[in-house]
Amino acid sequence: MLSRLNSTIKEVKELFADLQFNKVPTLIEELFLELSRFYIQSTREKLSAGTKQEKEAVLNTISEVYYKSLLMLAPVCPFLAEDIYQQLRDAFGAPEQGSVRKDKWFSEKSIHLHPFPQADEKVINKKLETQVDIAKQIIEAALSQREEAKLGIRWPISELQVLTKDKDVEAAVKELDDTIGRQVNVKEVKVKLLASSSSAGEEGKEFKGGRVLLDTELTKELEAEGFTRELIRRVQALRKKAGLEKKDKISLAICGKGLGKILDAGKIRELVNATSLEISDDESKYRKQELEEKFMVREKSMKISLKKLQK
Repeated sequence: MLSRLNSTIKEVKELFADLQFNKVPTLIEELFLELSRFYIQSTREKLSAGTKQEKEAVLNTISEVYYKSLLMLAPVCPFLAEDIYQQLRDAFGAPEQGSVRKDKWFSEKSIHLHPFPQADEKVINKKLETQVDIAKQIIEAALSQREEAKLGIRWPISELQVLTKDKDVEAAVKELDDTIGRQVNVKEVKVKLLASSSSAGEEGKEFKGGRVLLDTELTKELEAEGFTRELIRRVQALRKKAGLEKKDKISLAICGKGLGKILDAGKIRELVNATSLEISDDESKYRKQELEEKFMVREKSMKISLKKLQK
């Protein structure tokens, strides 16, 4: 991400030098979209469950990219950039307001008092940037195939295979297979180098460097993991609706035919901070609590209810 940032700073300065101001916003938009759609998605696990150092590294990267994007935008969209800067300054605390953060990002009263960012050539890695671009194309093709198969992103699948005759694509997949796997929610990512593009056939989804094939068959194990993920999401949403904080412990009841045999009770209990968890297949054994929600998941009728436990 920092390589892409510094490449963009370099390109934007060249555009300014050539008086091609109209092309600057597009470059900044592309950088910001990569930050929001790719980098943040790729680092969500580190932000939620990483070490303190990992969380700080991710947050510092996001802050630097956002701040320097705003600085590049300021000469061509001065009022918009200033408005965003002032809102951020108010939110994070300006130095004259006694902010304990003392962020260098907000040291000046106006964004136009900050110097224009300088590109750090040592950070730029064009090979990695190209590989990330290839990975994004593969992810987009895979997600499109998921959508056609009516398989939401929370439902894990066993395998993604990339068919290509391009050795650069092969290298990119091998380098970024973990990132691709996380974003597509697939257990294994494989790549097969072909003699010609015609060998790829017509199955799957085409992208610029080849084709993507997904094994969309749900085994019992994958289906169980999918239901567990979906229940966790629903419980977290209900916790939020109840105004609970992350530290608040709950008592949780789940009801749905066949759920007792397939749900990962330990994972649910851990991720939603439930001290007590009851999973009932039979409605007569279901114990309704303070807050309840009923819904359907893959044609299964379910309900959950929870209450906050007193300390």
